[in-house]
Amino acid sequence: MHRLHQPACRTASLKGIQVESLLIASHSFHDLTPDVLLGRNTRLVDLKKQATIINDNDPSNTIGKGKSVKAAVRDALVTGLFSMSEIVFDREHQHALVSYSFWCGSLCGNGATLVLEKASGEWRRTDRMCGGWIS
Repeated sequence: MHRLHQPACRTASLKGIQVESLLIASHSFHDLTPDVLLGRNTRLVDLKKQATIINDNDPSNTIGKGKSVKAAVRDALVTGLFSMSEIVFDREHQHALVSYSFWCGSLCGNGATLVLEKASGEWRRTDRMCGGWIS
């Protein structure tokens, strides 16, 4: 079973932001029902079943079986799994952190922890770095 794993945020990245329970929230996931989906191209999947599909479509496996690199990567991206942590707010609700992960194989995926800031009533991504990975 794949779980979102992010490196701890560097202290300098969060200077001035008082976030409670960051570690707990960044590793917290909930089972959701399909009625929470906003897009037509998004669907909820069973994590264990999707992990099997991802492993079967892992480019490192399918390229070795003769599939072209382009087709292997395309098929892996189509069957990939996107996950997102809970959103964590600072005490004043002016900053927020959220971790995401896209996993499409053993060497296929990316993720990060985003630092958001509320400005003029809208949430915007900041340029603060708070962990990230690519594979």
